[in-house]
Amino acid sequence: MSTEQTNVKINNEIRDEDRLALYVLRSGQGVVHGGITSNMTSEIQLYDEYVKFGIFPKKYNRVPEMRYEDIASIEISKKIAVRYIIFAILTCITVILPLIFIFLSINSKITIRQKNGAYTEIFSYNKKNGETVARALDNMVVSKRGVSVLTIK
Repeated sequence: MSTEQTNVKINNEIRDEDRLALYVLRSGQGVVHGGITSNMTSEIQLYDEYVKFGIFPKKYNRVPEMRYEDIASIEISKKIAVRYIIFAILTCITVILPLIFIFLSINSKITIRQKNGAYTEIFSYNKKNGETVARALDNMVVSKRGVSVLTIK
């Protein structure tokens, strides 16, 4: 198998060299998604005309790709993991453990909404990485539409 064949996806539409940027974000443990406590890994691939999302576990991948022209808003907010808040309450007799658990519970939540109402959510335990991805995506939207859609709460 040649190198060119390994770089082409199965559908033969997209080559890896066409990708402008790749970001991988991970949520902290204990972020609740649909009643199940778990962590989430998100792979964000920026291309010239659209962005692709690979979210694992796959059942949380609501919108696998979006065109930049269709993005209505990008919001960054905080998401607190329930698991660590419970641990903080249970260890409230000590002084340092609740502070550590509260610190571990904070995740950045990036919500990307389309004009038709569809949205996808990306979680990052590292605030700086989450903001970097949101700003890169916003820069691509600005280059295509001429208007910023980023909101930081």
